[in-house]
Amino acid sequence: MIKDNVVIGGCVTILPNVTVHANSVIAAGNVVTKDVPSETVVKGVPAKPMMTTREYENKRKEFISSRKQKL
Repeated sequence: MIKDNVVIGGCVTILPNVTVHANSVIAAGNVVTKDVPSETVVKGVPAKPMMTTREYENKRKEFISSRKQKL
C-alpha cells in the first residue's frame, strides 16, 4: 500500500505486503522489502532508511544555494 504524498524514483521494485507511509521518498533503482516509515528517505538494495525528509530538504537547499553562488 502506498500512502499520500510519496515520491518514488524510476525502476523501483516494491514487494507485496509492503506499506510506504506518507511523505516518504524512495530513491531510483531500489528494492523495497520492508515497510517505509513516514517522512523517511530510503535507498539501496534492499532499501534502508538514509535520512528524514527534513534532512533531505535541508541538503537540497544547501546544494542549490551553493550552485547559485558559483554562477
